[in-house]
Amino acid sequence: MSTDFVAGLKNRNDDVREKTAHQLQQYVDIELREMNSDQYAGFTNDLNHQIFEMMSGSEVHEKKGGVMAIMSLLGVEGGSSSKVNRFANYLRHVLPTGDTVTMEMAAKTVGRLALSGGTFTAEFVEFEVKRSLEALQGDRSEGRRHAAVLILRELAVNAPTLFYQKVQPFFDNIFTAIRDPKVLIPKLTEPDSNPSLMTSILAAIGELAGVSGRDMRPFTHELFPVLIELLQDLSSLQKREHALWVLGQVVENTGYVIEPYSKYPSLLAVLLNLLKTEQQPTTRREAIRVLGLLGALDPYKHKMNVMLGPLLVADTSATQSSERKGKDEPAGDSTSEMLVSMAGCPLDDFYPAVAISALMRILKDPNLAGHHTMVIQAVTLIFKSLGMKCVQFVPQIMPSFLSVIDVSSNREFMFQQLGVLISLVKHHAQSYMDDIFKLITRYWEVSSPMQSTIIMLIEELAIALGGEFKIFLPQIIPQILKVCMQDSSPQRIVTLRLLNALQTFGSNLDGYLHLVMPPVVKLFESSEVPINVRMTALTTLDQLTDYVDFTDFASRIIHPMARTLDSCSELRTTCMDTLSSVVLQLGLKYALFIPVMTKVLSKHKIQHQRYDCLVTRISAGERLLDDKDDPMFSRRHTPNTSSLSDDTAAIEAASIKKLHANIMNLQKSWATASRVSKDDWTEWLRRLSVELLKESPSPSLRLCWALGAAHNPLARDLFNAAFVSCWAELPEQQQDELVRCLEQALRPQNIPEITQTILNLAEFMEHCDKGPLPLSSKLLGECASKCRAYAKALHYKEEEFHNGPTIETLESLISINNKLQQSEAASGVLDYAMKYHPTEMKMEESWYEKLHDWDDALQVYEKKMMTNPEKMDLAVGRMRCLEALGEWGQLYHAAKERWPGAQEETKQAMARMAAAAAWGLGQWEDMDEYVCLIPRDSLDGAFYRAVMAVHQDHFQLAQKCIDTARDILDTELTAMAGESYNRAYGAMVSVQLLSEMEEIIEYKQKPDRREGIRQAWWERLQGCQADVEDWQRILKLRSLVVTPNEDMQTWIKYASLCRRSGRLNLSHNTLVMLLNTDPSRQPDQPLPTMYPSVTFSYIKHMWYNNQQEEALGQLRHFVQRSLRPQSLQLTQLDDSKRKDELHKLLARCYVKLGEWHLAINKLSDSTIPDVLQYYTAATEHDKNWYKAWHSFAVMNFDAVLFYKHQARPAEKKPDEEGRPAQKPRPHLV
Repeated sequence: MSTDFVAGLKNRNDDVREKTAHQLQQYVDIELREMNSDQYAGFTNDLNHQIFEMMSGSEVHEKKGGVMAIMSLLGVEGGSSSKVNRFANYLRHVLPTGDTVTMEMAAKTVGRLALSGGTFTAEFVEFEVKRSLEALQGDRSEGRRHAAVLILRELAVNAPTLFYQKVQPFFDNIFTAIRDPKVLIPKLTEPDSNPSLMTSILAAIGELAGVSGRDMRPFTHELFPVLIELLQDLSSLQKREHALWVLGQVVENTGYVIEPYSKYPSLLAVLLNLLKTEQQPTTRREAIRVLGLLGALDPYKHKMNVMLGPLLVADTSATQSSERKGKDEPAGDSTSEMLVSMAGCPLDDFYPAVAISALMRILKDPNLAGHHTMVIQAVTLIFKSLGMKCVQFVPQIMPSFLSVIDVSSNREFMFQQLGVLISLVKHHAQSYMDDIFKLITRYWEVSSPMQSTIIMLIEELAIALGGEFKIFLPQIIPQILKVCMQDSSPQRIVTLRLLNALQTFGSNLDGYLHLVMPPVVKLFESSEVPINVRMTALTTLDQLTDYVDFTDFASRIIHPMARTLDSCSELRTTCMDTLSSVVLQLGLKYALFIPVMTKVLSKHKIQHQRYDCLVTRISAGERLLDDKDDPMFSRRHTPNTSSLSDDTAAIEAASIKKLHANIMNLQKSWATASRVSKDDWTEWLRRLSVELLKESPSPSLRLCWALGAAHNPLARDLFNAAFVSCWAELPEQQQDELVRCLEQALRPQNIPEITQTILNLAEFMEHCDKGPLPLSSKLLGECASKCRAYAKALHYKEEEFHNGPTIETLESLISINNKLQQSEAASGVLDYAMKYHPTEMKMEESWYEKLHDWDDALQVYEKKMMTNPEKMDLAVGRMRCLEALGEWGQLYHAAKERWPGAQEETKQAMARMAAAAAWGLGQWEDMDEYVCLIPRDSLDGAFYRAVMAVHQDHFQLAQKCIDTARDILDTELTAMAGESYNRAYGAMVSVQLLSEMEEIIEYKQKPDRREGIRQAWWERLQGCQADVEDWQRILKLRSLVVTPNEDMQTWIKYASLCRRSGRLNLSHNTLVMLLNTDPSRQPDQPLPTMYPSVTFSYIKHMWYNNQQEEALGQLRHFVQRSLRPQSLQLTQLDDSKRKDELHKLLARCYVKLGEWHLAINKLSDSTIPDVLQYYTAATEHDKNWYKAWHSFAVMNFDAVLFYKHQARPAEKKPDEEGRPAQKPRPHLV
């Protein structure tokens, strides 16, 4: 029976092996149990033997079958120590092996062995971990290192408790590998590294992060730079995906949030850039998840991180990588930035600059390798069109071009285009010659089909460099000799091409003739060489006589010529021409060879006029001088020129003149008829972008149109420049028609991509000399506001304001300034309206909303509702105010009251706010009803449905809703981040909320992780912007699992933020909730002191709420009657943690006592001792708190000044005996 199973397991078909393994498992599970012990032993022994044979064999499919057999047996029986040992020994035959899939299967089986080993598990895991770490430490075999990493990964997953003990040696070995490629594993960032090995290392680290949790934190300083560099490795999608997943695992399990942004300033930009470049939805979703786990960083802190990054980064490897990548980038990435940076330059110079910049971005992206051929072709044609003006772009082009040749699949074409570029720029490419010749020597092989192209390139280099070419000759001489002796191409076409190139070398061959001349002579002498090659070899020698001295090689040239004249009639004319040139160079020294040559010439009756004249003079003893007037005695050759272009003048002559646009084709492309759906408008924009390039009068832009049609992002990048170039060619009537089409694309549509493109175009045209785009400022401002381009919206609304302020304009200015966090400007607009237009401008409640002045807005709404209680707009506005103020009770009752009689549209407007109120009060049934009316395809709809699912413990449904919300956020976050991080911050808060909702699911499922999650939540909140609305959303979500009394530190911080932001009602409500009572209703009673920190926070709230005297009295009572007695009791009980907290609180109370006492009673002789006493007590209770010492020092300084000013009048007044008064001595406490 075992033979049948073995035959199936050895089958080459994967499906057959899998089916057989399943049958084996069933057989062992059912039928084998009915056998007696002898039959059972016979079957298992035979099967084990067969498994051993399969595992130790050479066939990959048999090894896979053996692994599957072991997995099947473990799936039924588990394993005793002997069985685990036996199977482990079998598996070592395929760990390592040449097949990665087999190693993966075997490693997973090792993990299953660890699960099934029973009491033997600890010993087994100990042995395997030790063995794997030894392989990492000393083995040079990549296969063994790969196998070791795979085993460690599976053991981390399947035996986390046991593997946890080996975390330190694991990371020591892994990071040693990463740091030093000579020790263990090639660097993770090496382009030639084995991707499967690298991803296995990353997978092992990621799995281990889930095992070790916060204990992995010390290793992050070595891991993060590597992960950041891998995320920027555009050569491997697999590496980027695994690096992103590991980053998420590490952040999630270690709680290492916010801080990485400051330690690695490039991290945020790298993650946001993934959203711009990655196409896979799963990768984009994971990037958003990781951003949420790291947290929404305050835009101001991000700005400081970027500015101070080089000073803050301890390990600069990641930033150095990004600096290297950006070193060759042009100053401006966008067309608008380049236009500003090139201010003053004519547009004809701007167009090629922006075209080449866009082409270079494609060339530097390995993901776009399929377009690199077209990029190089376009660059070459642009250079031809520019003539010698192209020289300025050489530093921008060459580094990327040369790096692409190494990885290109069309390398021969690349070498050909490089030759064309060299012929155009000539010696201006001299800085890159070392890299060019390295490429030539790397790819010039005798068997290579690229030989002719490379030789053409060398020919161009020789012409371009002139005398400088000689220093590079030693690098290519070996290849030249190989071609001359070993060329096997048809009709020796490569040799022919090489001989033509040698003619351009000229005097550079001086010093190398002893190497080059013999093979050339052999070529024309050999009868096996094609006749045209022999003829070219003679012509080459003829040409070189003008540049190099053949005197030392006369005999080695003339005798082979004599033999050639004797044996080959077809070459006699060419041979005599060459011989004449040699004779002219040798002069009287040729007399020695005249008899030999005369004998051959006489034998074949060969006559050659020039040769005969030269020999006659030599025989007469006359010197042969170069006479330009006598063709018989002059050098007849012209200087060598490029086969691709003759000279600079020829290049300039070939420059393409300005072209003209086909207006009819443009009209067809911008027509907006029949454009209905989003896809229709997207196609309209794509077609218009391409057609503008195709019809552009600028040769540089027009030469990009073919690539723009194949790769639309290029057409989009060049849209502004192409538009302006065509705009100038259009008659006024067509310009008006185009503007109407653009307006039509803006007005009824809600497509951010098109809106953003037209807004950028309008901004671009304002900066160029073609004038602004004649679109309505009002329309542009509205569109900018809709797509959250607030800076642009502000610009257009200010234009409207200058044309004449209206209520709508002023309201928009208030709103936009507020969203740009320019609260002073928003208040200024409001002051302007009330001061200069008091009669025309009535104060609108919506203005208070725009200013986030929710209390005043609520008052206005309630006042208006007294006269018009049924108006739904006022009711909805009032609900918005109540939501912002956190008045969940009032909001809930308002929603309950209005909901039954409201129209469907009004219910949808109320649904989110009503759901928020029901959530805040724990009315989950009502919340479910409200959530049903929030559209599913909106962010709010997905978010609130996820909240409901989490509350109901429907975690899979919650995860689906979270994923949907991330997909909805993707477009917004990508668009906003493309403008600035400041604009993207709102979306980042939503991203953080989604990640924290996943953590809430984990909080419910894994109690052991709760403390770490709460610590990460606190750190994230510290990195967020101090915005009341954002904090309110975050804390409300966390309240799903953590009550305010369980997280008092955070809620006290929130109350403090509300107080500092002027939201005193919200601060009061928060503190009342924490105290479980409202002290304001019993002002004569002492404050409750069950939670001292909350009590102190409430006292500070009283001070800010214009209750200074009451606050000072309550604080004194609180310190004397509560904190000091508690402090004495804790000293006796020796509760160190509680005592430290209490002393710190006392220190803060004493500082406030000093500040408030001084604020109420002013500086005087009576207040100074009291205030100093308070500050002294603060320093005693918290000796390390800088603010206590600072307050103490400032108070002493003020006291000195006070006494000094008091003493000055006394100095002038004499005492009773007429002596000057003594100056009082200041006394410091």
